[in-house]
Amino acid sequence: MVSEVEIDREKRIAYPKNIKVPRVHFTKSTPAQEAKLASIVEEAASEWDLSLSIDRLVPMLDLAKKEQLTSRDPSNKAPTIIFKEAPSVLVSIDGEPKLKEIKNSRLKQVVNTSFFILFDESVNRYYLYATEDGWYTTSDLKEQWNFTTSAPDYIAKLAPSAEEIDAPVNSDEIEGAIPDIIVSFEPTELIFSEGTPQFADIPGTTLSYVSNSESVIIRQAANYYVLLSGRWFSSTSLAGEWQYIAADKLPGDFAKIPADSDIAGARYAIAGTDEAQEAVLDAYIPQTARVERTKSTIKVAYDGEPQFEDIPGTSLKYALNSDQQVLLSAQRYYACVDAVWYVAEKPDGPWTVATKRPADVDQIPPESPLYNVKYVYIYDVQPDVVYVGYLPGYTGSYIYNTTIVYGTGYYYSPWYYHYYYPRRSTWNVGVRYSPWGGWSYGIGYSTGRFTFGIGFGGHRYGYHRGYHHGYNRGYSRGVNAGYRAGARTAQRNSNLYRSQDRPGVQSPDKQLSRARDGNIDRNSRNNVYADRKGDVYKRQADGNWRQQGNKPTQKPTQKPAGVSRSKPQQQKYESLNRDKHARDRGAERTRQYRSSQQRSTPRSNPSRSGGRSGGGRGGRR
Repeated sequence: MVSEVEIDREKRIAYPKNIKVPRVHFTKSTPAQEAKLASIVEEAASEWDLSLSIDRLVPMLDLAKKEQLTSRDPSNKAPTIIFKEAPSVLVSIDGEPKLKEIKNSRLKQVVNTSFFILFDESVNRYYLYATEDGWYTTSDLKEQWNFTTSAPDYIAKLAPSAEEIDAPVNSDEIEGAIPDIIVSFEPTELIFSEGTPQFADIPGTTLSYVSNSESVIIRQAANYYVLLSGRWFSSTSLAGEWQYIAADKLPGDFAKIPADSDIAGARYAIAGTDEAQEAVLDAYIPQTARVERTKSTIKVAYDGEPQFEDIPGTSLKYALNSDQQVLLSAQRYYACVDAVWYVAEKPDGPWTVATKRPADVDQIPPESPLYNVKYVYIYDVQPDVVYVGYLPGYTGSYIYNTTIVYGTGYYYSPWYYHYYYPRRSTWNVGVRYSPWGGWSYGIGYSTGRFTFGIGFGGHRYGYHRGYHHGYNRGYSRGVNAGYRAGARTAQRNSNLYRSQDRPGVQSPDKQLSRARDGNIDRNSRNNVYADRKGDVYKRQADGNWRQQGNKPTQKPTQKPAGVSRSKPQQQKYESLNRDKHARDRGAERTRQYRSSQQRSTPRSNPSRSGGRSGGGRGGRR
């Protein structure tokens, strides 16, 4: 069968629609019989619930037939990597600090950071919000910070509210040790252990890992390896110079890391593993929606008069001073907002749903901050509806060689004039990957006298709606408040189309609510397969394949004495075995996903010690 497919990545479900049956084949069937049966099946199929788990669909995709999604390589230059043997907090500032006066106050705020930092120029003191009972303070951002519970009243009254700090603070945690505060003005990643690194052996390998760290830190002999944003970096010292190493150049023992080990969460970034292949295949699965052309629109604002800059290698220009992604192409303006394309004759609108993408969008290089919009597509156009979708590349997940990485690795300068507009970052955000949720972006701390949590929830929605809105709403509460609000929204809504509040944008058809409620892929066993000719085979308990109506064949790995098996026949059996392996892997992924959903409960505090930044260990539960 051939069909269109609507995808709900949040629920991990694919919904086949508009099913066509070009051919039906059974052993000894005639062309006339096949044509008649195909017509009957096609008519009946419209009433069937054929929804299936994405986790079963992904392993069955044929990667060799897919278009390569990255036209150019990302940057794999190592960020500044800092290792500490004590709980620490990385405070990232996007370039040199930008200070903004707070109305009706003697204070200024550092606006180009997601942390809430105030500056009292009269006494030359910075104040970093930590908990409802305390602040860190220093006279120099990059020097020693000291914790205080007695900040001046004019400082304390500007602290974020309980709702804005995302989670109640546990007073027991506040009594812990004071973590080090590390401030960085450039792309930086912080890894640390809780005390002297403790190494645990990885069974079946010559590898060991740091067991008292939430980051993925692996050692082999005198070499160390750390996983950050899907990329591996190696060094001969935890405090030394780190160099990028490709996933297919890792020592061979990496691929032998057991799938049930404490460090198994790193297998997606190791070439040759099932997890790596499935992560790559998953990058080809879009999230889809339909957009009503007369109901959906947007507003685009600029910080001053619109300013556009050339995108090298293309005929396009992009808006420098907007918090939206706006392109100028052939005297028309295109805005890609929450994975929907809009078009206008003027830079400030009015905007209508676009029926085609701007020219040269596929040529945008990764050096451009608008690189991700090339992964937003228009699949079909109807008089009243446009069918759209986006691939994980839009949210920062890119295929590189045989694995996936997060972010392009390039640094994009923010805009700052009256307002501060940040750009997507590869570093400083503590990303980690799970096979069913994709990348989660966030840093969480509840270590000692510091409680802070941020997160992107898997896509730009949290970034845009939180960070930007937090900044634009005013400085008395700062970007931190809005950033957290956006983070909460984003984490609840990993589907961009479901999360946005604009009318006219609809996720996959609600007629399929039975499947969406999880009534798919029940625990029934299915050991029937078809080859490329349509012949049906059934897997026997002893591992043999039985073609329907024929005698059982031998196992593909066995050959009776004196019998020569043809190459096509051997390839057929190998293909059937691959299909079985893919189905088994998919079923296991579905089971794990459901298990993870059942285990998931709201957390009363942000994740501990940086949220396993750099990939997360995952693995055994």
